[in-house]
Formats: sequence, structure tokens, C-alpha cells
Amino acid sequence: KGFLASLPYQFTVMAHFNIIDRIYFAGERSHDRGDRKVSGPGAITMGLLFPLLIFLDKLNKLHLLPFGKQLSILYVCGSFLALFFGIWRYYVKTGRHERVMNYYRGKPTDTSTYNYAYIIGWMIACLVVTLLIHQCDISLPPRQVL
Repeated sequence: KGFLASLPYQFTVMAHFNIIDRIYFAGERSHDRGDRKVSGPGAITMGLLFPLLIFLDKLNKLHLLPFGKQLSILYVCGSFLALFFGIWRYYVKTGRHERVMNYYRGKPTDTSTYNYAYIIGWMIACLVVTLLIHQCDISLPPRQVL
């Protein structure tokens, strides 16, 4: 009876974390330990940059981006910054930053080796997905449909 009575309480109190939260923690923890090149939103965004570039390239090939190749660097930089600050705002404004940092801090996997393994693994996984999208020639619908 004790376990069943506490079951709803456990589900409401226990926070649900995912692999993106772990990557965020790895980036923030690396940043806290002196590596100024990596932050939580930066770690997530670095991996998502590869699929974002393929997506923008496909939009450019369909001529759905105004001004074509002339301002393509602005599209990439603007998308990257919007993604970075969107992730940062989500974690800071919702309080998820504190919950993630408190949950993972002090665990046996809270070492620089594990943190870099998560960040590099995330980047490799995103790169593999990007290569699959590019090799399988997954495309967007024709312009008439969009």
C-alpha cells in the first residue's frame, strides 16, 4: 500500500530529463570548468548546425529563400543565433537550467571525459543524420505544394 500510495507523488515530483538535457549539462559544466568555447546552448546548437545547413541548402535549391546566394551567410548566422538564443531562453526562463544542473551535478558521470564524450557523440550523431538526409536525397515537396 505504501508504494502505490506514493506513486502519483513520485510522478509529479520527479523531473523527466532526456538526452538533450544531458548534453546541455555537459556543455554548461564544461563552461563552468574553464572551457569558454562550449556552453549548454552551444553544445546543442553545434550538433544541430549540420542538419540546419542541409535544410537551408534545400530551401535555396527550391528558390524559397529571398535574395538567393548573396545573403546565404546571413541565413546561416541568423538561424544559428536564433536557435542558440531560443535554447538559452527556454532553459533559463522555464527554470530548467537549475533543475538540470542540480540533477546531474555530483553524479559519477560528472567528469570532463563524460561531458566531452556526450558533446562529441551528439555532434557525430547529428552529422550521421545529416549525411543520411543528404545521401538518401530526402527532399522537400515541390514549390507548388509549399
